[in-house]
Amino acid sequence: MEQKIKIHIFKLIFLLPLLWLCSSSEVGATHIVGGNLTYKHISGDLYQVKVVLRRDCFLGDPEADFDDPASVGIFTAGGSLAVWLGNSGQIRMPFMSSDTLNEFIKSDCGFEGTQVCVHETTYMGNVILPSRPGGYILAYQRCCRNASLSNIKDPLETGGTWWVNVTEEALDRKNTTPEFSKWPDVYVCANQPYVFDHSASDLDGDSLVYKLCVPSNGATKINPKPQPPGFPPYNNINWEQPYGLNDMMGGVPLKINSKTGQITATPNLVGQFLAGICVEEYRNGVLLSVVRRDFQFNVRVCTQPPLAQFTTNESNCDGLSIEFFNNSLSATTYQWDFNFPSTDPAFSSNDKNPTFTFPSIGTYNIRLRVTRGSDGCFNTLIQKVSIFNNKIRPDFNFLLSSCDDSKDSLKLRLSDISQFDEPGFVINQREWTVTQNGQTKLYSGINPEVSLSYGSDVKVILNVSANNGCKSTLTKEIKSDDILPELDFKIEYIGCAVNNVLQVRLINLSAAKNPFANITATKWKVGNISITGDSAIISIPYTQDSTQIRLETDFAGLCTTDLTKKIKLLTPPSAAFIVANAECSGLNIKFTNNS
Repeated sequence: MEQKIKIHIFKLIFLLPLLWLCSSSEVGATHIVGGNLTYKHISGDLYQVKVVLRRDCFLGDPEADFDDPASVGIFTAGGSLAVWLGNSGQIRMPFMSSDTLNEFIKSDCGFEGTQVCVHETTYMGNVILPSRPGGYILAYQRCCRNASLSNIKDPLETGGTWWVNVTEEALDRKNTTPEFSKWPDVYVCANQPYVFDHSASDLDGDSLVYKLCVPSNGATKINPKPQPPGFPPYNNINWEQPYGLNDMMGGVPLKINSKTGQITATPNLVGQFLAGICVEEYRNGVLLSVVRRDFQFNVRVCTQPPLAQFTTNESNCDGLSIEFFNNSLSATTYQWDFNFPSTDPAFSSNDKNPTFTFPSIGTYNIRLRVTRGSDGCFNTLIQKVSIFNNKIRPDFNFLLSSCDDSKDSLKLRLSDISQFDEPGFVINQREWTVTQNGQTKLYSGINPEVSLSYGSDVKVILNVSANNGCKSTLTKEIKSDDILPELDFKIEYIGCAVNNVLQVRLINLSAAKNPFANITATKWKVGNISITGDSAIISIPYTQDSTQIRLETDFAGLCTTDLTKKIKLLTPPSAAFIVANAECSGLNIKFTNNS
C-alpha cells in the first residue's frame, strides 16, 4: 500500500484523504501522527536514546514544527527530574536531516480523495545512566493530535508522551530495548480483513510479549513542546465512546497475537483512528522494558488505483499510422507523448484512443499518463512501439503424414510458408492452435506434426512473429474430406477379346482426390493376378461377365488404403446376319444384322 523513496530533508508520508479539514485557527498546530521511544546500550553506562516522531504536514511548512532540539527528560523512578544527568536532566537532540533517517512514502492511490502528507523524523542522543535503585524514566512529549481522529476526545487538546522505564534490572544487565521492524500500512480498506506483522526484534535475544495498549497523553495546546517534558506518571488519552482498548476502530476489533505481534482487524467505518501497541521484554522471567508505540489507522473505502495500460496495432507492421487502444483503469484524463522524452506538441494527444501517424519507421518510446479526476492521482506507463512498413503475409500448407483407420488415427504435417520482406529481420516464432471435436492442442515450430482423428473437420490457427515485433495470424478450416485418404480408379478396354481373353488398362484416379497426400506406390489385384503402377495393362480371361478389381495405394509409406470394385465386363463381339430373298427371286436381297 505504499512506496518508499529516500530524500535529504525529511520523511514525507502521503497517507489517505482527510475528510475533515481543520479550521484556520488550527493551521499553526502540529498534528501528531504517532511515535515511539527506545534505547540501546553502547558500553559501560553509556546508552543511545532514539525517538521516532510522525506528524501531519498538510497544513504547514514541511520542517517548521519539528523540534530543534527535541528534549527527552530523564526522571527518577519517583518522578523527579535527574538534573545531574545529561543537560540538566534532559537529552537535547538536534533535528537530523540525514537521508539515512528520512524517507518518502507515497500511498498507492488505492482510494479516492485528496492526499495529505505526514512527516517523520528520527532523533538520537547519548546519555550516561549509572545504576540506580528503581532505575529511570525517559520521556518525550509533543502536542497536538489530528483533529480528524474519530476515537479520542478533544484530539486538538490531546498530545502524546512516548516513554520507557529503564528498570534497575535493565541497568544491571546493560539492556537494549526491542525495535519494531516496520510501521503499519498508511491506510487500510473498510470491510476488508487486514493482517500486518507488527513484530519487533531484540538484540539480546530476550522474550517478547505483544499487547494492545492505550496511548499516553502529554503536553498541551498552550505548551505544545515542553522542555523538559512534564513529570511522570503519565495519563492515558480519553476514548470517545464507543471506542476503547478492546475496540479501537469498529468492525471486527483490532487484535494482536501476543507471541508473534501479528495484528488483525476488519474495520467497517471510514475515518482516522488512534491505536497503541506495546511490546514487553523479558529475560529469565524478569520484565526489563516496555516499548510503547502509537499510530493512526486511516480507514477508507478502497478502489482500483489509476493504472495506465494500452495496446496497439503496431504488430501489423502495415504502415506509419498506428491505432492506440487505451485499456487504463480508474482514470478520466489522458496524456500521450509519442516520442518521449520529447514533449513536442506535434507528438502528443489527449484523446482516449488516438491514432497517430509517425514520420518514419523506427522504435519510439510512448508515454501514457492517466489521471483520476476526483483527486489527481495518476499513473504513468512508458512502452516501446516499433513502426515498420512491411507486414508478415501468413500462410501454411499441410500434408497427410500418417493414418490408421483401424485406430481412428491420422497425422498431418503442418508447414509454415509465410512471407516477410523486412530487411534485416526474420520470422522467429510460430505458434499453432489446432482444434478438433472441441479439443484444442498447441504446437510450435515450422513443421509440427499434429495428431487427429477420422471423420471431423479441423481448425488451425497460425500465429507468426518476427524479431522486430511484427505479428500476424491466419486461420484455416480443414475439411475432413480433404485429409482422409480417398481412392478411385477406372478401366479402359484395349481391343477385342482374343480367344476369350480381354486386355484392360487399369488407371488410378486417387491422386486428384488427395491433394494433401503423396501417393508413392500403387498395386492392383485381379483374381490371382497382381500388378503395380498407377496405369497398368492386365489380361482378364472372359469366363464370366464380371470381375473384382482391388486397388491398394501407399501414401508415402505412411499408410496403405485399398478399394475394391466389381466391374461388369463387356461381352466379346460376335458377328452374325441373315439374308432374305436370296433364291433367284431377283436382284434385290435383304440383309439383317444379328451381331
